[in-house]
Amino acid sequence: MNVLMDLEWLCVGRGLFLPTQIAALRAGEDWQTLDLFFSRVRPECAGVPDWTHVAFSGGGPEDFLNAPALSQVLRNFRSWLREDDELYWWTRKPSAVFGRLRTPSWEKPPAVPQRILLDDVRPVLAAKGVAQENPYKIAAALGLDVPAPAHCSEHDVRTVQAVLQTLEIPPERFRERAKKDAKRKRNRELVEHSQYPFFYAKTSAVFHRRDCPRVLSANAVLGGVSYDACVKTGRRPCKFCKPVPPPPKIDVPVRPEKNLPDPERRAVQRLKQSQKERDSAPLDSMTVQERADLYTLTQPRYAFWAAAGYQTFHLRSCRKMKGLSNLKGFSRFRDAVRAGYTPCKLCKPTKKQDVVYSFPITSRKRNGESIQDLAELCEASQFTYSVEGPYFILRTPLGRWRIHLDSSPIVLDHINLTTTPDHPNCYHRQPRLFLSLTDTFDYIKRHDMERLDTDQKRKKLKTRPRRKK
Repeated sequence: MNVLMDLEWLCVGRGLFLPTQIAALRAGEDWQTLDLFFSRVRPECAGVPDWTHVAFSGGGPEDFLNAPALSQVLRNFRSWLREDDELYWWTRKPSAVFGRLRTPSWEKPPAVPQRILLDDVRPVLAAKGVAQENPYKIAAALGLDVPAPAHCSEHDVRTVQAVLQTLEIPPERFRERAKKDAKRKRNRELVEHSQYPFFYAKTSAVFHRRDCPRVLSANAVLGGVSYDACVKTGRRPCKFCKPVPPPPKIDVPVRPEKNLPDPERRAVQRLKQSQKERDSAPLDSMTVQERADLYTLTQPRYAFWAAAGYQTFHLRSCRKMKGLSNLKGFSRFRDAVRAGYTPCKLCKPTKKQDVVYSFPITSRKRNGESIQDLAELCEASQFTYSVEGPYFILRTPLGRWRIHLDSSPIVLDHINLTTTPDHPNCYHRQPRLFLSLTDTFDYIKRHDMERLDTDQKRKKLKTRPRRKK
């Protein structure tokens, strides 16, 4: 049966709600009254409540002080409910508060379906030119006589009942909406937990991209491993999401490491040495500080190191490095100097030892990668991309990137969106090298998403009102 619900409460702290009254009106298919449950709740807050609060509407202090406690009210309500009841709330807020109520005899809400009325009532009101969303204001706009005062739970459910009867919205309409929502949720979970780039319904003549909203409303959704596989089933591309065939598969060319320029060759050597040292280190027998120092020493992007409590920085080969702890690394000579350290007079570090290029320590080769892999990663993150000769160009919300497809290790260029007349493109090569396209994409996404989060935090700080002294 259809049960119209209302709950009034006091908010006495962050996340703490104290119900004051609850009403439930069981109605038939024409919203006619079959039964009514109504009860006030004895306040359990410390001190004397504010009896002028709207949560106490419809009764005096004695009515609430003589009412049963919340645990007894919830037990009575559970006994009143039937197995075939469906709860209808006007908005989501009271439904959410109801779902958070807990007492020793009420560990969780009853396992009955719950619906939100306003989502389906709103279009009907718009068609009638009613711009209100409060049930009492809607009733006034429709010329209905409703009980007073407002915010008394019994009066609230009867007002909602009168509005639904006048608008002639049958309960079946809400049940159909619930079925559609359940189907969309099921399809969304199916898409999120699968790797298929394309989807189609079993009875449909079209196929879609995985991010197409029409997939969510489809029946019996199936996945397609490729564009060609979907076409072979006799289906055509969706005109809304416009799936396109992937770019031709082009293997990433490999350049022998023996022909690398000196800065890149040294970067490869540092990476291999660092990975070898980490793999052979007895991490289980090391302290937390020893492991932290090991990770700092074996970071491929560092050329100089300094220790806490000392004023000098050293090369890795310096014998004064032995026994130092709480290490800090630097890629360039000037970075160490700017941090307040002076060069060691024994190992004599210079600018010549600066790290020009380096690999992330987690870099590894992935065989069989292609441009298609990059295209799929861009589509999943909603980045635009294009292939221009030997370059794969992709654009994020903060910048544009150019991946060299004809190099190994993979070279990456960054293009700032802020340009000047003298430098319209603003290309600059990244100090990072990569062994796979996937690692390259992960670096781009992490780089720009961190900057985007930082920019958003700064904007919030600027817009936050200052406290008056």
